[in-house]
Amino acid sequence: MSKNKEIEKRTENLREDIEDIKTNVVGIAKEVKKEGREHMHDFVDQASENLNEWKARGEMYRLQAEKKVIEKPMQSLAIAFGAGILASILLGRR
Repeated sequence: MSKNKEIEKRTENLREDIEDIKTNVVGIAKEVKKEGREHMHDFVDQASENLNEWKARGEMYRLQAEKKVIEKPMQSLAIAFGAGILASILLGRR
């Protein structure tokens, strides 16, 4: 009987160890999930900031181009015409 009790005790210890491991794994998984969300939010915030900066730059360049067209309309027309001819030549070679 003492051998049976020893086996039962070891089995109980193993069950407790398995339960502890399970609890630890669940806790680690929750922590990893939490940290992943934090990193994702940081990434989204940074991407949003970059997008806003690029939009502002794009608007600035558009206004500069518009100003140049108003200042020198003939030169702008000639440049646009030349760019159209060049694009036509390049795209026509396919």
